[in-house]
Amino acid sequence: MAAAASDATSQLIKSDDEENKDIDSLESTITPRQKSAALVLLIYNSLIVSVIYSLLLPFFSQVAINKGVTSLQIGIIYAIYPLAKIIISPFVGMTMHKIGNRYTLWIGLFLEGGCTILFGFLPDILNANGFVAVCIIVRCFQGFGAGVSETVAYGFVATIFKDSAATVIGILEVASVLGLMAGAPVGGLLYEINGYHLPFIIFGSLLMVSAFVCFFGVPAISYKASISTKKLMLYIMCLPRMMLIGLGLIVQMASFTFLEPSLSVRLQSYSLSVTDIGLVFLLLFGSYGLSAPIIGCISDRAGHRILIILGCFTLAACLQFLGPAPYINIEMQLITVILVMAGIGISTALVTIPALPDILQGTTASGYCKENDSVLAYAMASGIFNSFYSLGQITGYLLGGVFGASNEYSYRWCSAVLGILVAIQGFIMITLAIFERRAARKKSQPL
Repeated sequence: MAAAASDATSQLIKSDDEENKDIDSLESTITPRQKSAALVLLIYNSLIVSVIYSLLLPFFSQVAINKGVTSLQIGIIYAIYPLAKIIISPFVGMTMHKIGNRYTLWIGLFLEGGCTILFGFLPDILNANGFVAVCIIVRCFQGFGAGVSETVAYGFVATIFKDSAATVIGILEVASVLGLMAGAPVGGLLYEINGYHLPFIIFGSLLMVSAFVCFFGVPAISYKASISTKKLMLYIMCLPRMMLIGLGLIVQMASFTFLEPSLSVRLQSYSLSVTDIGLVFLLLFGSYGLSAPIIGCISDRAGHRILIILGCFTLAACLQFLGPAPYINIEMQLITVILVMAGIGISTALVTIPALPDILQGTTASGYCKENDSVLAYAMASGIFNSFYSLGQITGYLLGGVFGASNEYSYRWCSAVLGILVAIQGFIMITLAIFERRAARKKSQPL
């Protein structure tokens, strides 16, 4: 019996050694040059995907209206893109281990690039209802492609840049913000040069070329797990850290995107030109993008949770003064609005950039998800994170369109309530941190 116990112990030790060997093998087989090349490709993809997202903003609505499309139908065409990302991202996290990260990334980029080119020829459809139907279908598959490629990118960063994930995510966010800022003016310029087709053909082709380059330039990752993917996904989704940070992310992203359809209407009271309003938006996006890599670097060194908590309370304060809230009796000056915009951009970076690395730490914190499950767990967590992120974007667009742009009173109350919800999220994060610290102390105590 003692011999059997000894054999069992030896087998367990051997199994643990093999698991650690797999993780070490993954790190050692990917050279620093391969990591750098892959990071450059991911930055490029993030830039082009964001350009494509905002490419149609200056001209598509007018083109659609000229075809007899209603405002509601135009809103659906815009909203279907992030909605498709919400749907597809968790499934990508669950199935990526079967297809492989390179094939999955190729599929996502090729799908979005091809649909972008196709979108450029949709005005040739003369019937208004047919135009709307095909626009929704093509835009939906564009969103599927974006969700696939972004989930692969997050999963790759979480696995290969495990110790500096927040820093790398911050760098990718800079590329994404630059793409969002450049997409509208570049799209408008290309539209004026050669009509509707040109901007979609150019950037769709750039993304399809990148799909083939990434297939050979991004290292393959081996996905192995000791438990079923369904059980692992259920475990990750039920993690308190995942659900609480994810639900908070919806409110935080909604607070940011809420401004896109509503802020321009509210700024008209300051007698600003269209160019001046564009500069205010540039400040909002620019403060987020420029602070993202700095916050990511600090997060990797100082800890993720403390920055999320700080971001919650600063964002909550900024939202109270955005309207301002009906119970704050002050007259907003333009300089105050500018400072609030910069504060919202930086605060949003504080809560969103450390969020995924914080979640990833929780996936392997317990004994259920072992080290050799971590690569697959990171992919699944990235997919769920991407869905929460996109759901927050849609929520913000809806709130901004329904309440923010309707009248000043609704705008002030909406921003105030969002601020209160973000502050509540800050207290929830403090409670979660205390609970996890106490649980860790109990676990470390000898029996």
